[in-house]
Amino acid sequence: MQKRSARILIVLVIALALAAIPTIVMARGFTQEAPPAMTETALASIAGVLLSLAFSYIPGLDGWFAALDANKKRLVMLASLFVAALGVFGLSCASLVVYVSCTQTGAWTLVTLLFSAIVANQAAYLLTPVKA
Repeated sequence: MQKRSARILIVLVIALALAAIPTIVMARGFTQEAPPAMTETALASIAGVLLSLAFSYIPGLDGWFAALDANKKRLVMLASLFVAALGVFGLSCASLVVYVSCTQTGAWTLVTLLFSAIVANQAAYLLTPVKA
């Protein structure tokens, strides 16, 4: 029953997102200007939500994660996001893929993005249905 509720919730969220598209287009008008780019904060937030959903729904990972107490779950999420942020900074500094500048300013930018990802991650965790 809870799987069905989770599926209904996911379908409802997708439907609401798709329903918002015409409203946004109508509000902007039908101009030829390029659509606004997605911000780094939005991308970091989406990554945080996806990580939370992965720990909740990927078989094997969900069982291991569900067995942890609430504090350990929060720490696992925090550590996962922190490792991902370090990976992004490391790849940027190695010039393999440049996401942020390899400077003190780039590091502070990454810290603010990490904060956004953590907030979104914890919000998604609280909204995700608990398996019985």
